[in-house]
Amino acid sequence: MGKAAEPDKTLVGKYEAVFFLFMAVLAFLSRENAQLGYPQILYLFLLLMGLNLAAGLSLRRWPEKDWLSVGLVMSNCAAITAILAYSGGLDSNLWVLYLLPIYTACLLLRAQEVALVTAGAICFNAAYTGFEAGSWGATDAFELFLKTALFVLTAAIACKIVSRDRAARRKLQESWRQIEDMSAVAQVGLVSAGVAHDLNNTFAVILGMTEILAAADDVPDSVKTHLERISKSAALGRGIVASFVDMAKKAKAPAAPCDLAELVQSVLTVLKERAAESRVEVQVEFEALAKVEGRRADLQRIFLNLFSNAIRAMDGGGTLTVRGRALLGPQSQWPQVQVTVEDTGPGLPAQMLERLFKPFSSTEQERGGTGLGLYICSEIAAQHGGRLRAENKDGGGARFTLFLPAMAQTGAAEAA
Repeated sequence: MGKAAEPDKTLVGKYEAVFFLFMAVLAFLSRENAQLGYPQILYLFLLLMGLNLAAGLSLRRWPEKDWLSVGLVMSNCAAITAILAYSGGLDSNLWVLYLLPIYTACLLLRAQEVALVTAGAICFNAAYTGFEAGSWGATDAFELFLKTALFVLTAAIACKIVSRDRAARRKLQESWRQIEDMSAVAQVGLVSAGVAHDLNNTFAVILGMTEILAAADDVPDSVKTHLERISKSAALGRGIVASFVDMAKKAKAPAAPCDLAELVQSVLTVLKERAAESRVEVQVEFEALAKVEGRRADLQRIFLNLFSNAIRAMDGGGTLTVRGRALLGPQSQWPQVQVTVEDTGPGLPAQMLERLFKPFSSTEQERGGTGLGLYICSEIAAQHGGRLRAENKDGGGARFTLFLPAMAQTGAAEAA
Protein backbone atom coordinates (compact mmCIF):
# COMPACT_ATOMS: atom_id res chain seq x y z
CA MET A 1 0.00 0.00 0.00
CA GLY A 2 1.14 3.56 -0.69
CA LYS A 3 1.29 6.36 1.75
CA ALA A 4 -2.14 7.48 2.93
CA ALA A 5 -3.21 11.06 2.58
CA GLU A 6 -2.91 13.25 5.67
CA PRO A 7 -6.27 12.86 7.47
CA ASP A 8 -8.43 15.77 8.53
CA LYS A 9 -8.03 15.51 12.32
CA THR A 10 -11.14 17.58 12.95
CA LEU A 11 -13.12 15.21 10.73
CA VAL A 12 -11.73 12.18 12.59
CA GLY A 13 -12.77 13.69 15.92
CA LYS A 14 -16.30 14.48 14.70
CA TYR A 15 -16.68 10.96 13.33
CA GLU A 16 -15.64 9.42 16.66
CA ALA A 17 -18.15 11.56 18.55
CA VAL A 18 -20.99 10.58 16.20
CA PHE A 19 -19.96 6.90 16.33
CA PHE A 20 -19.95 6.77 20.13
CA LEU A 21 -23.32 8.51 20.27
CA PHE A 22 -24.71 5.99 17.76
CA MET A 23 -23.41 3.05 19.81
CA ALA A 24 -24.90 4.49 23.01
CA VAL A 25 -28.31 4.96 21.37
CA LEU A 26 -28.15 1.44 19.90
CA ALA A 27 -27.32 -0.06 23.30
CA PHE A 28 -30.19 1.85 24.92
CA LEU A 29 -32.75 0.78 22.29
CA SER A 30 -31.66 -2.85 22.51
CA ARG A 31 -31.77 -3.06 26.30
CA GLU A 32 -35.03 -5.13 26.32
CA ASN A 33 -34.11 -7.41 23.42
CA ALA A 34 -34.40 -10.97 24.77
CA GLN A 35 -32.05 -12.33 22.09
CA LEU A 36 -29.07 -10.36 23.40
CA GLY A 37 -26.58 -12.42 25.40
CA TYR A 38 -25.41 -10.49 28.46
CA PRO A 39 -22.77 -9.63 29.52
CA GLN A 40 -20.92 -10.78 26.35
CA ILE A 41 -22.79 -8.36 24.09
CA LEU A 42 -21.74 -5.41 26.26
CA TYR A 43 -18.10 -6.46 26.11
CA LEU A 44 -18.31 -6.75 22.33
CA PHE A 45 -19.88 -3.29 22.03
CA LEU A 46 -17.06 -1.88 24.14
CA LEU A 47 -14.54 -3.72 21.97
CA LEU A 48 -16.11 -2.25 18.83
CA MET A 49 -15.92 1.25 20.28
CA GLY A 50 -12.31 0.70 21.36
CA LEU A 51 -11.29 -0.50 17.89
CA ASN A 52 -12.76 2.61 16.28
CA LEU A 53 -11.01 4.81 18.84
CA ALA A 54 -7.72 3.02 18.06
CA ALA A 55 -8.27 3.46 14.30
CA GLY A 56 -8.78 7.21 14.75
CA LEU A 57 -5.71 7.44 16.99
CA SER A 58 -3.54 5.59 14.46
CA LEU A 59 -4.64 7.99 11.72
CA ARG A 60 -3.64 10.97 13.86
CA ARG A 61 -0.33 9.60 15.11
CA TRP A 62 0.88 7.47 12.20
CA PRO A 63 -0.88 8.55 8.99
CA GLU A 64 1.86 6.90 6.90
CA LYS A 65 1.08 3.46 8.41
CA ASP A 66 -2.12 2.89 6.45
CA TRP A 67 -1.88 -0.87 6.99
CA LEU A 68 -2.41 -0.32 10.72
CA SER A 69 -5.58 1.71 10.20
CA VAL A 70 -6.90 -0.85 7.69
CA GLY A 71 -6.22 -3.67 10.12
CA LEU A 72 -8.08 -1.92 12.95
CA VAL A 73 -11.05 -1.08 10.74
CA MET A 74 -11.10 -4.64 9.37
CA SER A 75 -11.08 -6.04 12.93
CA ASN A 76 -14.44 -4.29 13.38
CA CYS A 77 -15.89 -6.89 11.01
CA ALA A 78 -14.70 -9.67 13.32
CA ALA A 79 -16.20 -7.93 16.35
CA ILE A 80 -19.52 -7.40 14.50
CA THR A 81 -19.59 -11.08 13.54
CA ALA A 82 -19.22 -11.98 17.22
CA ILE A 83 -22.03 -9.51 18.07
CA LEU A 84 -24.32 -11.37 15.65
CA ALA A 85 -23.61 -14.62 17.50
CA TYR A 86 -24.82 -13.06 20.78
CA SER A 87 -27.82 -11.20 19.37
CA GLY A 88 -29.91 -13.86 17.66
CA GLY A 89 -27.62 -15.25 14.97
CA LEU A 90 -29.17 -15.18 11.50
CA ASP A 91 -32.33 -13.57 12.93
CA SER A 92 -30.36 -10.60 14.32
CA ASN A 93 -30.89 -7.21 12.72
CA LEU A 94 -27.47 -6.04 13.90
CA TRP A 95 -25.89 -7.21 10.61
CA VAL A 96 -26.34 -3.58 9.60
CA LEU A 97 -23.31 -2.86 11.81
CA TYR A 98 -21.18 -4.15 8.92
CA LEU A 99 -21.94 -0.81 7.28
CA LEU A 100 -19.95 0.99 10.00
CA PRO A 101 -16.44 -0.19 8.98
CA ILE A 102 -17.37 0.44 5.34
CA TYR A 103 -18.46 3.97 6.14
CA THR A 104 -15.36 4.45 8.34
CA ALA A 105 -13.09 3.41 5.48
CA CYS A 106 -14.87 5.74 3.04
CA LEU A 107 -14.56 8.66 5.43
CA LEU A 108 -10.98 8.19 6.63
CA LEU A 109 -9.11 6.04 4.12
CA ARG A 110 -8.46 5.83 0.37
CA ALA A 111 -10.37 4.04 -2.39
CA GLN A 112 -8.19 0.90 -2.37
CA GLU A 113 -8.57 0.57 1.41
CA VAL A 114 -12.35 1.05 1.04
CA ALA A 115 -12.46 -1.84 -1.45
CA LEU A 116 -10.42 -4.02 0.93
CA VAL A 117 -12.64 -3.29 3.95
CA THR A 118 -15.83 -3.79 1.90
CA ALA A 119 -14.55 -7.15 0.68
CA GLY A 120 -13.72 -8.07 4.28
CA ALA A 121 -17.25 -7.21 5.48
CA ILE A 122 -18.74 -9.30 2.67
CA CYS A 123 -16.47 -12.26 3.47
CA PHE A 124 -17.15 -12.14 7.23
CA ASN A 125 -20.91 -11.95 6.65
CA ALA A 126 -20.88 -14.77 4.07
CA ALA A 127 -18.71 -17.02 6.29
CA TYR A 128 -20.96 -16.49 9.33
CA THR A 129 -24.12 -17.07 7.29
CA GLY A 130 -22.70 -20.29 5.86
CA PHE A 131 -21.59 -21.49 9.29
CA GLU A 132 -24.95 -20.78 10.96
CA ALA A 133 -27.17 -21.94 8.10
CA GLY A 134 -25.39 -25.25 7.64
CA SER A 135 -27.12 -26.11 4.37
CA TRP A 136 -27.84 -23.28 1.96
CA GLY A 137 -31.40 -22.61 0.87
CA ALA A 138 -32.76 -20.25 -1.77
CA THR A 139 -33.88 -17.80 0.91
CA ASP A 140 -30.45 -17.74 2.58
CA ALA A 141 -28.71 -17.21 -0.76
CA PHE A 142 -31.09 -14.40 -1.71
CA GLU A 143 -30.69 -12.62 1.65
CA LEU A 144 -26.89 -12.92 1.37
CA PHE A 145 -27.04 -11.47 -2.15
CA LEU A 146 -29.13 -8.51 -0.96
CA LYS A 147 -26.78 -7.79 1.95
CA THR A 148 -23.72 -8.02 -0.32
CA ALA A 149 -25.34 -5.67 -2.85
CA LEU A 150 -26.15 -3.22 -0.04
CA PHE A 151 -22.55 -3.28 1.20
CA VAL A 152 -21.18 -2.58 -2.28
CA LEU A 153 -23.77 0.13 -2.99
CA THR A 154 -23.08 1.84 0.34
CA ALA A 155 -19.33 1.81 -0.32
CA ALA A 156 -19.79 3.25 -3.83
CA ILE A 157 -22.16 6.04 -2.77
CA ALA A 158 -20.25 6.99 0.39
CA CYS A 159 -16.93 6.93 -1.45
CA LYS A 160 -18.27 9.23 -4.16
CA ILE A 161 -19.74 11.71 -1.67
CA VAL A 162 -16.57 11.79 0.44
CA SER A 163 -14.43 12.15 -2.70
CA ARG A 164 -16.41 15.22 -3.75
CA ASP A 165 -16.14 16.64 -0.25
CA ARG A 166 -12.35 16.13 -0.21
CA ALA A 167 -12.03 17.78 -3.64
CA ALA A 168 -14.06 20.76 -2.42
CA ARG A 169 -11.88 21.02 0.69
CA ARG A 170 -8.68 20.91 -1.39
CA LYS A 171 -10.04 23.58 -3.72
CA LEU A 172 -10.97 25.78 -0.77
CA GLN A 173 -7.53 25.33 0.82
CA GLU A 174 -5.84 26.16 -2.49
CA SER A 175 -7.98 29.28 -2.79
CA TRP A 176 -6.95 30.39 0.70
CA ARG A 177 -3.28 29.74 -0.16
CA GLN A 178 -3.61 31.85 -3.29
CA ILE A 179 -5.23 34.67 -1.29
CA GLU A 180 -2.40 34.52 1.25
CA ASP A 181 0.19 34.48 -1.54
CA MET A 182 -1.41 37.46 -3.27
CA SER A 183 -1.48 39.35 0.02
CA ALA A 184 2.21 38.65 0.55
CA VAL A 185 2.98 39.68 -3.04
CA ALA A 186 1.13 42.97 -2.50
CA GLN A 187 3.22 43.68 0.62
CA VAL A 188 6.42 42.87 -1.28
CA GLY A 189 5.27 45.21 -4.06
CA LEU A 190 4.82 48.09 -1.62
CA VAL A 191 8.23 47.54 -0.06
CA SER A 192 9.79 47.21 -3.52
CA ALA A 193 8.29 50.55 -4.56
CA GLY A 194 10.17 52.30 -1.75
CA VAL A 195 13.42 50.50 -2.56
CA ALA A 196 12.92 51.19 -6.28
CA HIS A 197 12.81 54.93 -5.64
CA ASP A 198 16.28 54.85 -4.07
CA LEU A 199 17.67 52.48 -6.71
CA ASN A 200 16.40 54.71 -9.49
CA ASN A 201 18.51 57.57 -8.11
CA THR A 202 21.52 55.28 -7.90
CA PHE A 203 21.17 54.15 -11.51
CA ALA A 204 20.77 57.78 -12.61
CA VAL A 205 24.13 58.60 -10.98
CA ILE A 206 25.83 55.60 -12.63
CA LEU A 207 24.47 56.54 -16.06
CA GLY A 208 25.50 60.16 -15.64
CA MET A 209 29.03 59.30 -14.58
CA THR A 210 29.57 56.79 -17.40
CA GLU A 211 28.40 59.36 -19.95
CA ILE A 212 30.82 61.95 -18.55
CA LEU A 213 33.75 59.52 -18.53
CA ALA A 214 33.00 58.18 -22.00
CA ALA A 215 32.94 61.72 -23.40
CA ALA A 216 36.44 62.50 -22.08
CA ASP A 217 39.16 62.68 -24.75
CA ASP A 218 41.87 60.89 -22.77
CA VAL A 219 39.84 57.70 -22.05
CA PRO A 220 41.24 54.62 -23.88
CA ASP A 221 38.94 52.68 -26.16
CA SER A 222 39.23 49.56 -23.96
CA VAL A 223 37.91 51.54 -21.01
CA LYS A 224 35.11 53.00 -23.12
CA THR A 225 34.03 49.44 -23.97
CA HIS A 226 33.67 48.66 -20.25
CA LEU A 227 31.87 51.97 -19.68
CA GLU A 228 29.41 51.08 -22.44
CA ARG A 229 28.70 47.73 -20.76
CA ILE A 230 28.20 49.48 -17.40
CA SER A 231 25.86 51.96 -19.06
CA LYS A 232 23.79 49.18 -20.64
CA SER A 233 23.58 47.34 -17.31
CA ALA A 234 22.45 50.50 -15.51
CA ALA A 235 19.87 51.23 -18.20
CA LEU A 236 18.52 47.68 -17.90
CA GLY A 237 18.37 48.02 -14.12
CA ARG A 238 16.57 51.33 -14.36
CA GLY A 239 14.01 49.77 -16.70
CA ILE A 240 13.36 46.95 -14.25
CA VAL A 241 13.01 49.42 -11.39
CA ALA A 242 10.49 51.39 -13.47
CA SER A 243 8.43 48.24 -14.00
CA PHE A 244 8.45 47.63 -10.22
CA VAL A 245 7.10 51.12 -9.68
CA ASP A 246 4.42 50.56 -12.34
CA MET A 247 3.43 47.33 -10.61
CA ALA A 248 3.06 49.08 -7.25
CA LYS A 249 0.99 51.83 -8.87
CA LYS A 250 -0.98 49.24 -10.87
CA ALA A 251 0.00 51.17 -13.98
CA LYS A 252 1.40 49.82 -17.22
CA ALA A 253 3.89 51.38 -19.58
CA PRO A 254 2.62 51.64 -23.18
CA ALA A 255 3.31 48.61 -25.35
CA ALA A 256 5.47 48.94 -28.45
CA PRO A 257 6.90 46.65 -31.15
CA CYS A 258 9.80 44.64 -29.72
CA ASP A 259 12.46 42.59 -31.49
CA LEU A 260 13.04 39.54 -29.27
CA ALA A 261 16.38 38.72 -30.88
CA GLU A 262 17.65 42.21 -30.03
CA LEU A 263 16.22 41.99 -26.49
CA VAL A 264 17.95 38.66 -25.91
CA GLN A 265 21.27 40.04 -27.11
CA SER A 266 20.95 43.13 -24.91
CA VAL A 267 20.47 40.98 -21.82
CA LEU A 268 23.27 38.57 -22.78
CA THR A 269 25.61 41.56 -23.19
CA VAL A 270 24.95 42.51 -19.57
CA LEU A 271 25.57 38.94 -18.39
CA LYS A 272 28.59 38.30 -20.62
CA GLU A 273 31.22 38.68 -17.88
CA ARG A 274 29.19 36.70 -15.38
CA ALA A 275 28.79 33.81 -17.82
CA ALA A 276 32.52 33.83 -18.56
CA GLU A 277 33.38 33.75 -14.85
CA SER A 278 31.07 30.74 -14.43
CA ARG A 279 32.62 29.05 -17.49
CA VAL A 280 29.25 29.00 -19.24
CA GLU A 281 29.25 28.96 -23.03
CA VAL A 282 26.34 30.85 -24.61
CA GLN A 283 24.80 29.67 -27.88
CA VAL A 284 22.11 31.72 -29.66
CA GLU A 285 20.09 30.25 -32.54
CA PHE A 286 17.41 32.60 -33.83
CA GLU A 287 15.29 32.34 -36.96
CA ALA A 288 13.81 35.42 -38.64
CA LEU A 289 11.01 36.30 -36.23
CA ALA A 290 8.05 38.64 -36.33
CA LYS A 291 8.11 41.35 -33.69
CA VAL A 292 5.91 41.15 -30.62
CA GLU A 293 3.95 43.96 -29.04
CA GLY A 294 5.01 44.46 -25.45
CA ARG A 295 6.84 46.44 -22.83
CA ARG A 296 10.58 46.26 -23.42
CA ALA A 297 11.65 46.41 -19.76
CA ASP A 298 9.22 43.67 -18.76
CA LEU A 299 10.34 41.31 -21.53
CA GLN A 300 13.98 42.00 -20.69
CA ARG A 301 13.12 41.11 -17.13
CA ILE A 302 11.95 37.64 -18.22
CA PHE A 303 15.19 36.91 -20.09
CA LEU A 304 17.38 38.37 -17.33
CA ASN A 305 15.72 36.07 -14.80
CA LEU A 306 15.88 32.95 -17.00
CA PHE A 307 19.50 33.52 -18.07
CA SER A 308 20.65 34.35 -14.52
CA ASN A 309 18.98 31.22 -13.13
CA ALA A 310 20.56 29.06 -15.84
CA ILE A 311 24.07 30.46 -15.24
CA ARG A 312 23.64 30.02 -11.48
CA ALA A 313 22.54 26.40 -11.98
CA MET A 314 25.78 25.59 -13.86
CA ASP A 315 28.34 26.29 -11.13
CA GLY A 316 30.96 24.07 -12.72
CA GLY A 317 30.43 25.36 -16.23
CA GLY A 318 28.09 24.31 -18.99
CA THR A 319 26.17 25.55 -22.00
CA LEU A 320 23.33 28.06 -22.13
CA THR A 321 21.36 27.70 -25.35
CA VAL A 322 18.77 30.24 -26.50
CA ARG A 323 16.63 29.37 -29.51
CA GLY A 324 13.98 31.48 -31.20
CA ARG A 325 11.56 30.33 -33.86
CA ALA A 326 8.16 31.12 -35.31
CA LEU A 327 5.12 28.90 -34.80
CA LEU A 328 2.11 28.60 -37.05
CA GLY A 329 0.20 25.33 -36.75
CA PRO A 330 -3.35 24.21 -37.50
CA GLN A 331 -4.37 24.89 -33.88
CA SER A 332 -2.93 28.42 -33.81
CA GLN A 333 -5.41 31.25 -34.26
CA TRP A 334 -2.50 33.65 -34.76
CA PRO A 335 1.22 33.13 -35.38
CA GLN A 336 3.36 32.83 -32.27
CA VAL A 337 6.98 33.41 -31.39
CA GLN A 338 8.74 30.80 -29.26
CA VAL A 339 11.95 31.39 -27.32
CA THR A 340 13.53 28.39 -25.59
CA VAL A 341 16.16 28.72 -22.85
CA GLU A 342 18.08 25.51 -22.05
CA ASP A 343 20.92 24.77 -19.66
CA THR A 344 23.07 21.74 -18.87
CA GLY A 345 22.67 22.02 -15.10
CA PRO A 346 21.12 19.49 -12.69
CA GLY A 347 17.56 20.28 -13.76
CA LEU A 348 14.51 21.22 -11.70
CA PRO A 349 13.44 19.20 -8.63
CA ALA A 350 10.39 17.11 -9.50
CA GLN A 351 8.53 18.28 -6.39
CA MET A 352 8.96 21.92 -7.46
CA LEU A 353 7.65 21.66 -11.02
CA GLU A 354 3.99 21.87 -9.99
CA ARG A 355 4.45 25.08 -7.95
CA LEU A 356 7.37 26.57 -9.87
CA PHE A 357 5.44 29.61 -11.14
CA LYS A 358 3.60 30.25 -7.87
CA PRO A 359 4.81 32.98 -5.52
CA PHE A 360 7.49 32.13 -2.95
CA SER A 361 8.34 28.78 -4.59
CA SER A 362 12.14 28.81 -4.80
CA THR A 363 14.71 26.12 -5.54
CA GLU A 364 17.47 28.38 -4.16
CA GLN A 365 16.28 29.41 -0.72
CA GLU A 366 19.68 28.58 0.75
CA ARG A 367 21.19 31.14 -1.67
CA GLY A 368 18.72 33.84 -0.72
CA GLY A 369 16.13 33.13 -3.42
CA THR A 370 12.72 34.71 -2.75
CA GLY A 371 10.64 32.54 -5.06
CA LEU A 372 9.20 35.61 -6.81
CA GLY A 373 11.33 35.71 -9.97
CA LEU A 374 9.65 32.97 -11.98
CA TYR A 375 6.22 33.98 -10.67
CA ILE A 376 6.75 37.53 -11.96
CA CYS A 377 8.05 36.18 -15.30
CA SER A 378 4.94 34.02 -15.68
CA GLU A 379 2.70 36.98 -14.87
CA ILE A 380 4.51 39.19 -17.41
CA ALA A 381 4.11 36.51 -20.09
CA ALA A 382 0.38 36.22 -19.32
CA GLN A 383 -0.03 40.02 -19.47
CA HIS A 384 1.48 39.92 -22.97
CA GLY A 385 -0.98 37.24 -24.09
CA GLY A 386 1.57 34.46 -23.84
CA ARG A 387 2.73 31.81 -21.40
CA LEU A 388 5.90 30.41 -19.84
CA ARG A 389 6.50 26.66 -19.54
CA ALA A 390 9.16 24.74 -17.61
CA GLU A 391 10.36 21.16 -17.91
CA ASN A 392 13.41 18.96 -17.51
CA LYS A 393 15.30 17.76 -20.57
CA ASP A 394 15.71 14.03 -21.12
CA GLY A 395 19.49 14.31 -21.20
CA GLY A 396 19.67 16.51 -18.08
CA GLY A 397 19.23 20.20 -17.48
CA ALA A 398 16.21 22.50 -17.47
CA ARG A 399 14.24 23.96 -20.35
CA PHE A 400 12.06 27.09 -20.19
CA THR A 401 9.89 27.97 -23.17
CA LEU A 402 8.30 31.38 -23.68
CA PHE A 403 5.37 31.70 -26.09
CA LEU A 404 4.25 35.16 -27.24
CA PRO A 405 1.81 36.22 -29.96
CA ALA A 406 3.49 37.73 -33.02
CA MET A 407 2.42 41.15 -34.24
CA ALA A 408 2.01 40.01 -37.84
CA GLN A 409 2.42 36.93 -39.95
CA THR A 410 5.80 36.77 -41.66
CA GLY A 411 7.25 34.58 -44.31
CA ALA A 412 9.31 32.81 -41.69
CA ALA A 413 6.21 32.06 -39.66
CA GLU A 414 4.41 30.63 -42.68
CA ALA A 415 7.32 28.36 -43.40
CA ALA A 416 7.58 27.07 -39.83
